Amino acid sequence: MEPGCFDLFRENFIREYAGSISSNYGYSERKSFEFASLDFEMRLPNKLDTDGNYVCSIKLGELSIGHLWYIESVEDSTAFICDFFIEQKYRNSGYGELVIKNLESRLKQSGITRLKLHVANGNNGALRLYTRLGYGITGHNLFKKFD
Repeated sequence: MEPGCFDLFRENFIREYAGSISSNYGYSERKSFEFASLDFEMRLPNKLDTDGNYVCSIKLGELSIGHLWYIESVEDSTAFICDFFIEQKYRNSGYGELVIKNLESRLKQSGITRLKLHVANGNNGALRLYTRLGYGITGHNLFKKFD
């Protein structure tokens, strides 16, 4: 990802993440935004130069159609997808599958043996994609709000 695109990536990530926090945990928009912002800054303190983190633009020619952020852990030979986003009008066109297959290939070549990720509740398109690519469900996050 070019440094000039990072601020837009950050803004979009925090907005989406805050929305997910608000809907899943019932926090106010403000509290969700603050949590998402803090979490983002903690995970990428040096922006694109944060060790072990890779933030990539997904391009169709010269047009940016999404992004992928993942972390590699050489110690346990795993990688984790922190965020994967394809613009709505480019979804269901095979780009997501292509990106994930390319990532898997690159990770295998670098000695990574497992790729982990989280799919937000209700993101059925992503769940179908990962299931089709052979990913298995390892658990469920549950939540209950008391009155």
